[in-house]
Amino acid sequence: MKLKNYIFGIDRFVQDFGHLRNRNIGFLTNDAARPALQTGVTSREYLLDAGFRITRLFSPEHGIAARAEDGAAVSDITDPVTGMPVVSLYGERLRARPEDLRDLDLVLYDIPDVGARFYTYNWSMSHMLEACADLQIPFYLLDRPNPTGGTVFEGPMQDAADRSNFLGRAVIPVKHGLTSGELAQLLNREWETGADLTVIETGGWNREMLHRTGYPFHQPSPALQSYDAVVLYPGLCLFESVNMSIGRGTDASFLQIGAPWLNPAMIIAALPDEIATGVTLSPVTFTPGYRPWENRECHGIRFSVDDAEAVRPVALALGLLAAIKITHGDQNHRDQLEWTTYPTAANPAGENHFLRLTGNAALKNAIDTNPESLLNNPGIFTATDDWHRRIHDILLYTP
Repeated sequence: MKLKNYIFGIDRFVQDFGHLRNRNIGFLTNDAARPALQTGVTSREYLLDAGFRITRLFSPEHGIAARAEDGAAVSDITDPVTGMPVVSLYGERLRARPEDLRDLDLVLYDIPDVGARFYTYNWSMSHMLEACADLQIPFYLLDRPNPTGGTVFEGPMQDAADRSNFLGRAVIPVKHGLTSGELAQLLNREWETGADLTVIETGGWNREMLHRTGYPFHQPSPALQSYDAVVLYPGLCLFESVNMSIGRGTDASFLQIGAPWLNPAMIIAALPDEIATGVTLSPVTFTPGYRPWENRECHGIRFSVDDAEAVRPVALALGLLAAIKITHGDQNHRDQLEWTTYPTAANPAGENHFLRLTGNAALKNAIDTNPESLLNNPGIFTATDDWHRRIHDILLYTP
């Protein structure tokens, strides 16, 4: 399938950078990355077919096939598609070693993002940006649209920079509104990495378009099975940190939340209309195939996106957590809302997962001690401070 009047950075690179065909290229990518001009092949196949010499592949969380389970360590493998070696950057290591890079003339990055701070692909990109800077290797970022657009931002902002937090290595909002290329430019400037960074822009898209491109949906990771799930992900991912399912192991992950003890009608009744803009909530019963409550019947809430531009996923999630705390917060209730660990390869103990996701130390306490105030005004925590000012001169896709 070929899309008219619409191309990604990968398409432009093949069209305009033929003089780099004989260079030794490293490529950080996965199966979700596909050219707009030939959507039936992966970006790495597209480059090889165009005569570019890829020496080594690198893969992020979920592996080169984008199918490994969330948080699971991924090993180095031989790519079944191209037969090339793949160095995993989510498992034994999060950053490429000098010996992985020294024989390369340049490194390319092409992976679809979803516009949420804690989606780890961009942090793999940030590590590669720094590693290339250390060895003075040119880094080409083959840009793609932010599928949730670039005009609406939602905090919390991260309290402080913590480059060891693989769910947020920089002080940016949860819903940041940037493309990967724009974020790379911001990090290169604010971190003063000195990287030789080239962003190859997408063509035919601007930040008001959201996903309206005609491009077929390819799952960026296993649990994001639809565009509506991508829209809700920046908020519903917060439920990873409590004893509730977000539908993993069903065909509607990130479109529903639930637990055996939940009373969905009470939650829906307690949630103010202004928090649930652009989305319809309805009771549902489902059985997840993944922790928590694996193979247990859960009572929950199903979300239908009516207007993606109107949805404020973080405010929605904070309102839901507050409403659940209020309606299910009786200390004598055996299965009330509880904070849990969430072990991953990047955080094996799984501790402080809610803090790692939100970046805000005060928010958990607000849910625990004053949920009524949070329910009535989640905007206290979704403000983005001086974000507009910081990103003004790195934006690439103005309408």
